[in-house]
Amino acid sequence: MKDIEYFSEKRNLARVAAGFKGGDSFKKPRTLGPTSFVGWPSQTDAKFMDSNMIKQGTPIDVWNERRQKSI
Repeated sequence: MKDIEYFSEKRNLARVAAGFKGGDSFKKPRTLGPTSFVGWPSQTDAKFMDSNMIKQGTPIDVWNERRQKSI
């Protein structure tokens, strides 16, 4: 019967690092330039300017009116 192998954190980390070697995980990260926001498309502006599409709701049974009725 074999003995249980002794756990070594350093050896395990070296094994994992060797598995990732050559991959993208340990390479220098690529930095991107600053991004700029140019605005909404014209279709989106037209949609939000049309007030008929967005209906404003009105509260029907607000909590303070219910409370006053029950007192």
